[in-house]
Amino acid sequence: MPAPLSLSLSDQLALQRTRLANERTLLTYVRTSLALLGFG
Repeated sequence: MPAPLSLSLSDQLALQRTRLANERTLLTYVRTSLALLGFG
């Protein structure tokens, strides 16, 4: 197993922002698909 990387604070925050953006995108897809199923 590789040694853990030491990331700076700005890199850690960037990774968290990216993860949250991905979660928002996934939730948007789920919301849209449920709306299409409900109204379609």
